[in-house]
Amino acid sequence: MSKRCPECNFANDDSRIFCGACGAPLDANIRLIQDFEKQTKVPAAPKEAPRKKDDDDDYVPPKVEQKQGMGALPWIILGVVAVAAVALWIFLS
Repeated sequence: MSKRCPECNFANDDSRIFCGACGAPLDANIRLIQDFEKQTKVPAAPKEAPRKKDDDDDYVPPKVEQKQGMGALPWIILGVVAVAAVALWIFLS
C-alpha cells in the first residue's frame, strides 16, 4: 500500500515521511507540528504608542545654550594698537 500526498496526490512508498514530488509531510502529526511552528514564527503586531492627552499644554521646550563668541575685547585691542601705530608713524616722520 502507498501513501498519497495531501498536497499533490503523488503516490509515495510506505517508508517515506515526506512526499517525493513536492516535499510536503505525509504524516498528519508532522503537518500539525509544522503548522504550529509557522504560527509561532509570525511576529506580533507592533504596539501603538500611547496617545497624548489634551491637557499637555504645559510643555516648555528645553533651553538651548548659546555659544559665546570672543566679544569686543579683541577689536578694542586691535583699534588701540592701530591708533598707536598711526600716532607713532606721525611723530617719527
